[in-house]
Amino acid sequence: MSGDRSIPSLAIGIMLIVILAFSLNSLFKPQPPVLEIQEFSLNPTGIKAGQTATLTIGVKSNDEEASHTLRVEFASHELVVFMLGNDLLPEDNGKWFFTKTFNPAEISTQPITVKAALASGVAEIKYGITVSFFVDGSQFESRKVELTVTW
Repeated sequence: MSGDRSIPSLAIGIMLIVILAFSLNSLFKPQPPVLEIQEFSLNPTGIKAGQTATLTIGVKSNDEEASHTLRVEFASHELVVFMLGNDLLPEDNGKWFFTKTFNPAEISTQPITVKAALASGVAEIKYGITVSFFVDGSQFESRKVELTVTW
């Protein structure tokens, strides 16, 4: 008769081990970031002086319960400017920026207009653009692109 009890005890033991393994797996699985950059592209990557390119930034909120503030900062040469439509972005300590509040689970794409000039006597130059992303005041990512400007 004791053999009959060992089978249910063994089954319960195996079930507990499986449940524990799944629980530990979910504890150690990395959580997705609060805000996630889903799209980041510059088009075109080469322009003539005075023309514009579009830097497209797509962001997804992985938080389904709370809102978060995104700040995006752009750093480049002084002859490169950044705009929303035809309006210049504000500047802070030499960096252009914009902010947006993301509602829970929101997905948003923001086109940024990039315009560049050439210094006198320069026929072509490659401007590096560094884009830094902050959520609720803490930087979580940085990306770089290059814009070629010709006469």
